Amino acid sequence: MTFQPHLWLTKWRLAARSDQTRLRAVQRLRQTGNPAVLDLLATALRDKSVPVRVAAAAAVGELKSRQGVPVLLAAINDAAPEVQGAILQALKRIGHSEAKEPLVEVLLKGELTAQGVAAHALNALGWEPRTPEEELHYYVAIGELERAAALGPAADPLLARLLRSGSYPQRVAAANVLGGRSSEAALRGLVAALKDGEALVRTAAAEALAQQQNPEAIDGLLTSLRDRTPQVRAAAAEALGQLGGERVSEALLQALSDSSWEVRAAVLEALGRLRDPKSLTAVAARLGDPDPEVRQAAADAVAALGDERGMEALLPHLVDLHAGVRQAILRALNQLSPQWERSAAAQQMIPQLQTATRHDDSGVQSAAVSLLKQITGLTATEFSQTTQSLAQRRALAAEMLSALLQDGDPVVRLAAVEALARARLAAGVGALQQALGDADAWVQLAAGEALAAFEQRGAEEWS
Repeated sequence: MTFQPHLWLTKWRLAARSDQTRLRAVQRLRQTGNPAVLDLLATALRDKSVPVRVAAAAAVGELKSRQGVPVLLAAINDAAPEVQGAILQALKRIGHSEAKEPLVEVLLKGELTAQGVAAHALNALGWEPRTPEEELHYYVAIGELERAAALGPAADPLLARLLRSGSYPQRVAAANVLGGRSSEAALRGLVAALKDGEALVRTAAAEALAQQQNPEAIDGLLTSLRDRTPQVRAAAAEALGQLGGERVSEALLQALSDSSWEVRAAVLEALGRLRDPKSLTAVAARLGDPDPEVRQAAADAVAALGDERGMEALLPHLVDLHAGVRQAILRALNQLSPQWERSAAAQQMIPQLQTATRHDDSGVQSAAVSLLKQITGLTATEFSQTTQSLAQRRALAAEMLSALLQDGDPVVRLAAVEALARARLAAGVGALQQALGDADAWVQLAAGEALAAFEQRGAEEWS
């Protein structure tokens, strides 16, 4: 090769000690656009500096000369992934069939980044896979992971490798596909990904393990239940809810106090799915959670547990401020017992519902009116009138029975005391206290028992 003066100077600079001087020399060669510089670029492709080799590969590609193919192929096994990627990009740019076989070799054995570039370069050259192995590597390299998985269990180690070493989007995609696989390679890869540096990859791995439902993932998921990112903790809770076991239930119960509403809601869903009766008390306690989404999840979980004792916990929240919670409570009550409104606990809710009909929130008012009619069969107005009439009748009965305590016949006085006690008439308490001094011992005894019952059960049961 005959060197022009400026090329001779560039060749001299390619041997300089300074990496920057050699890099500038390659850039100078790149600007010539002359294939005559290929020998110099071949030398630069063996330079000790990675940036110099990368620049040399790019320069060969820009020449778009068929003569550059053997120059690039000679360096295709460069130890630096950046250089190998630059060489593959250059081959793709030149686009000559001579590069196909070396590119296939990279596709099968190269680094992940190089495999991707090789696949696209081969595609540009019109190449198509000839064997199942080539087909598998090709689909993984171009990101068509579902098609790769469809080729069978041989895809799992490649997908697990992508999950371990691929780019962030590749790792998420690999986790999603591996969730539908049942191989040991898939399980190990997903459990390892629970420690990935990216939260979304950890989340995807936990969600994939939920699909697999393999008990061998429990230890890793229990650790993820304490992850620094709420989305990961929520995904771990969901996955654990698919697995079950005493250790899982205990860990989920502890996680009910998580600082994130999203996690608490996921934990409640998981506990409902596990249907562990021991969790009812802790689950029901979350009906008072400050976040409405969690209260709804708690109602659904109580229903899922299938224990009618949960109705007593649900009923007070029928007048929750949040409409979604009220709907969830009603849904849960109907699921536990289609005739819940006939229960004693529902009847005890009537005073609270009466108060709620005067609530500041119109939604609460409307719900209370509707529930009163459902429980009593009366409108709020009708029920109020009935209650007033009943109160009047009870007051009259207390007055009449108190008067009978003055009767001269001790049998009549004893009957009056017993009637006041059975009817739990608070208006008769004063008369009962006077009966403690009655001349008849049996009347005294009955009055004492009635007053003791009043003090023991409380005034709320006497009216």
